[in-house]
Amino acid sequence: MAEQEHIPGDPEQPLRQSRLEKEFVVEQVAEVVRWSKEYTWLAELGIEAPHLAHFKCGTGESTLGLMWAVNADEAIGLHPDEKVLVEARDRLLKLQWDMQGFWSRLKTSESLPQKEFFWWNHDVPDFLKDRLLREDFTLQFVKGSLPKENPLPAGMYDLVFCDFVLNEIWWDRSRPDAEQDTRLAIGQMKACLRHGGYLAAYEWVEKQFRPRLDFRLLFEQLDMDVRFAQEIRLDNWRGRGRAAGFLCKKTI
Repeated sequence: MAEQEHIPGDPEQPLRQSRLEKEFVVEQVAEVVRWSKEYTWLAELGIEAPHLAHFKCGTGESTLGLMWAVNADEAIGLHPDEKVLVEARDRLLKLQWDMQGFWSRLKTSESLPQKEFFWWNHDVPDFLKDRLLREDFTLQFVKGSLPKENPLPAGMYDLVFCDFVLNEIWWDRSRPDAEQDTRLAIGQMKACLRHGGYLAAYEWVEKQFRPRLDFRLLFEQLDMDVRFAQEIRLDNWRGRGRAAGFLCKKTI
């Protein structure tokens, strides 16, 4: 967002600027908070991952929510659609720009009302303020998908996460061997992990008119140590069926 020209004698200008920036930040913060709640189960399991890779990241809010949940310092979000990646990069840059601009005015302005300070101190998560105001903050969005287009280096990440990705591969009727492709995708995720790192996935295991999936068996066949597996029934914006969260540790 370009800095507006100051109009002498216009006491309302700083407030108008803050409103423009605040609207977008409020919207993005709400999305990040919503996504972080989706990943509470990882936080409750005590997972902390300084270096994170997130497959099928969407427009980025989910990746920020995931970073918050596992206290990540750096992350890479992957998505197969370049248009989605462009939007993710644009949203992140604007969020950083607006938060930095708002923070700068909070430190220097004498005309902002107290409610703006209250909003910043109480409604904007400390995680976002800590990460997005840093000059060395690293969150990249790159093109990638499983199982064929995986640009990640081997042995690099503390956590590799996918969200409703593996079930799409296994249920893809256009694949000659969908189960083998799913196994290959898990193997690629495992290869990206450092020794002792974690692979986490949240996937459909049962939906109407589709065969039930056994991801735990695939993880174990690929020598992953399954530390957590929990299945629940979903009937919400994601769809209707049974989904399960899995956490596996790379020990081999």
